Amino acid sequence: MSDEIVFTSIEEMWLSPPEVINCFIDPGLLPTGGLLVITGEPGVGKSFLVQQTAFELATGRRLLGLFPTRREKTVYCEFEKGTPIARSRFTDPRWKIHYSGAIGYLHYYDKSVPDLSNPREVESFTEALHNFGSKIAIIDSYSVMIDDELNLSEQRNIILTYRRIANELKMSFILIQHLKKKGRDYNRNTGGYQAAPLEMNDLRGSKTIQYEVDTIIGLVVDKRKGFRQLGFLKHSHCPMLLSEEPPIILRFDGSSATPFTPSEENLAAVMSNLKELGPTSFVDMETILGVSRPTLLKIIERLQNLGIADVDYLGHEKYVVFP
Repeated sequence: MSDEIVFTSIEEMWLSPPEVINCFIDPGLLPTGGLLVITGEPGVGKSFLVQQTAFELATGRRLLGLFPTRREKTVYCEFEKGTPIARSRFTDPRWKIHYSGAIGYLHYYDKSVPDLSNPREVESFTEALHNFGSKIAIIDSYSVMIDDELNLSEQRNIILTYRRIANELKMSFILIQHLKKKGRDYNRNTGGYQAAPLEMNDLRGSKTIQYEVDTIIGLVVDKRKGFRQLGFLKHSHCPMLLSEEPPIILRFDGSSATPFTPSEENLAAVMSNLKELGPTSFVDMETILGVSRPTLLKIIERLQNLGIADVDYLGHEKYVVFP
């Protein structure tokens, strides 16, 4: 035999260094050549979330203030039917102020929708992405995106097409999957029936794409007004059992430059992990959290109200301290 058969002991595996996963969003949410799917019912805020994600990737700031990103050239493809909503949002002065560092790293495209069943159009779309040099493409579309009305074979073909492009160009895609609301509920106030909103457990049991996707994030309306739940339905590189992980609770007002921000509970959990750093300067804290000074001041104020953090002076410089 030309190739020797070698068996590796479990001790060697334990002693070997952990695998380093090259990711655009950590921990392992969007690996190079990977696919991340945001799924949920229409109107839940998926487009807001991926628009914010585009800006965080283009600035290298933490997604939702929680997940580290690697700054890369990103293109946002808006293939939605009707009015290009993202274009109007991106030109809002509040986005410009909050994400001025995205200049040169974030681009917008809405000219033509590629037919993924047509090899020539797929080739043309691939060539355009290659020539542009984008490392991440965000696809927000009804006409070429996965939907629960499509059968699983159609969905699988769409996913495999994006996977081939990602592998060929060594880039990654963030995709949206549209799901219908669940069955109809009787409304006592109106005396009629209306579609019930999806819940996280509904997403776990729905026709959500599983194959060839690295990460699936579910987004549903929370019972509290103005809140959303974000849950990980699939995460290839996460050791924890995701089905038992509590969802992240996010604030959402549908109009601001940062439509999704972590609730106090999530901020408390994140900041509690920083206690081991000891007193941390405002400058270092901005870098660690990937936020601007005004945003940091708001976070610290909220954490002071929760009794988690305080502010002190060391010399002439302000520091965040954890009692």
